[in-house]
Parts: sequence; structure tokens; C-alpha cells
Amino acid sequence: MEGERAVEGLDISQNYSEHLKTVKVNIGTSEIPKFAFIGDYWDEQTVCNITDLLHEYQDLFPTKFIEMNGIAGDLGEMRIPLKPYTKSVRQGPYRLNPRYKEKVCLEIEKMLDAGIIEPVEESEWISPMVVQDKKTREIRICVDLRKLNDACVTDPFPTLLQMKC
Repeated sequence: MEGERAVEGLDISQNYSEHLKTVKVNIGTSEIPKFAFIGDYWDEQTVCNITDLLHEYQDLFPTKFIEMNGIAGDLGEMRIPLKPYTKSVRQGPYRLNPRYKEKVCLEIEKMLDAGIIEPVEESEWISPMVVQDKKTREIRICVDLRKLNDACVTDPFPTLLQMKC
């Protein structure tokens, strides 16, 4: 049939509605382990090659907040263009399940120590925090930015480099 071609190698016809099977590999050392998860669908030799490559470049794959230095600081101050006459929104916090309280405090402390977030006295925009469970029994802290997104100017050309034709 025109426009179709058979692909040799990995069977990609699997059901993608199921969770992806992964395997935990140590890309650090035996003294200082650093774990990463990779797909569990390669043969043993390929897994060894990938693990060796990840081990060689492990400094490029942070697994802790402390290792994520200068994410936004290197980019400078960010400005978000808002629609004209937009009023700022100060949303109240969502209710937090008491079983998350200690974990949330620890995660926020980690992010503060790593410089990912910083305390502020006042802000025109306040968005609530959302807590999600991870498969690893840890938590993920997110921010509900839907109100801010509604007030943002949409960029019809979101790419960084615009090519002139």
C-alpha cells in the first residue's frame, strides 16, 4: 500500500494504554548509587549499553533537587505577557489531605534548599498547589496555573528561532 512501510526490530504494536514496564538501573557507583528507570523491552546487551552510557553521562541526569542547579537562574528573569486589562487572580489554597502534610513540608524544604523556589512576601498572582502521588510512593507537587494561562497572551509562533522564507 502506498505510504506504508514495514519496520523491523522492536515490536511497536503493543497496547499503549497499559503502563510502560521499566527496570531500575544504577547509573552511579556502588558506594554512591544513583538510580534511573529505563524501558524493560530491550535485550540484556542493549540494557548494558544504555546503562553504561547513562553512567558515563550521569551528571546530565539529575535525580535529586540538589543536583538541579541554576535551572531558571541561567535563563534570566522570565516575563509572561498578559492580555490587556487582565485582573490578577489570588486563589486560595486547595484542601490538603493530612496524610500529605509531612511529605509536602519536606518537598518544599528540598526545593527551597535547591533554589528551585523562593519565598516571597507578596504577589499579585496566587495559584494553589496540587499534590499527586507517584508510583514510587513519593509525591509530586504541582501548581494549578489554569487562571494564569487564561490571562496569558497566546503566541501563534511559539518557536525560539523563526526562519524567514
